[in-house]
Amino acid sequence: MSFGKMITLVDIIETTTSQDEEGFVKKEDNIIASTRAYREERRPSRKWVNLAAYTEADALFQLRVIPDLELQAGMILVCDTGSYTIINVEKVKGLYLEVLAKKLEPTKA
Repeated sequence: MSFGKMITLVDIIETTTSQDEEGFVKKEDNIIASTRAYREERRPSRKWVNLAAYTEADALFQLRVIPDLELQAGMILVCDTGSYTIINVEKVKGLYLEVLAKKLEPTKA
């Protein structure tokens, strides 16, 4: 993966919950990293057929490993096309991360 293909700017967000002194639970979104990534939408290709176990995944992100940061399922990636929740993270050759993610759709009220 060359740096020239990593043109999508991505914010990695972790949601934390805290409880105030009155007992109410409050959720906060914290941006823990901003980086460039290569984004590929789901399409019928050999790569996506091999990832058939992850049928919920809508997008594949490839980004460089960030020192002292461990991406986990449930974290959120935000880019220009929307928000994605991480389903699976896999290290490739110790340099890159392949992240399978599902697009978050806004709920209708």
